Amino acid sequence: MKFKPQTGHYYGTSSRVHEVSGLRLSERIYPAHFKTPSHSHSVGYFCLILDGSSTQTYGSKSRVREPLTTAFYPPNELQSETFGRAGGRIFNVEMNSRWLRNFREYSVIREESSDFRGGSVAWLMSKLYYEFRRMDQTSPLIIEGLTLEVIAETSRRFAAAENRTSRWLQQVRDILHDSFAHPMTLASLAKLVGVHPVYLASSFRKEYHCSIGEYRQRLRVDFACREISKSHSSLAQIALDAGFASQAHLSKVFKRLTGTTPAKYRDSFQRP
Repeated sequence: MKFKPQTGHYYGTSSRVHEVSGLRLSERIYPAHFKTPSHSHSVGYFCLILDGSSTQTYGSKSRVREPLTTAFYPPNELQSETFGRAGGRIFNVEMNSRWLRNFREYSVIREESSDFRGGSVAWLMSKLYYEFRRMDQTSPLIIEGLTLEVIAETSRRFAAAENRTSRWLQQVRDILHDSFAHPMTLASLAKLVGVHPVYLASSFRKEYHCSIGEYRQRLRVDFACREISKSHSSLAQIALDAGFASQAHLSKVFKRLTGTTPAKYRDSFQRP
């Protein structure tokens, strides 16, 4: 199915564009302090922030978009952006009507855009970006598969947001996000929220579909992704700051969760 061009205008400068099976993938660069007028797009699309930050207004709300933030935009949502002094670099994955129908059939799409900060969605989008930059004979197949994975993961996030999480589980999640780089035991965490360790472990897995240890490892890798993409710190220092025992430990966990190495991940975020 041929991709129908969007009616809305995309601002910034396009550095490269590829079309793959009803998807249009593009990388756009925005200068410092650039402001877009209010506009919309007729297609639904995912957007990964690669560099820089911006404040975006959508409807009556606003959000700050920083590196490794992914957003999904439904068709025809009114939006405008103001970029900071570093400008911005953004990776877009636009979907034609066939992809959007599949998205609506298998997921919960809200009427307004949603954003996802770091985590598995950012890792999948980063893999998409890597294939977009690489674009060899097998990349189109990989890109289709990764896009389906992004849809599946965001669908799970949408559905989870509709469910109410108990207050003490939210407290556990907040503690993990605040202290992921520091040593902690299941027993000490359970004591902080006043539940039995066994009950904590089973309830956490049921709610977040992974163990507490796995969740903390993801937070550490998420932190490492942000630092690798935006700083010039050594991988050894980033590993220690994230709570890993060594660079080798970071590399092992990073490869298992993201499918690539920290060094290759850093290379993919270098400006073209």
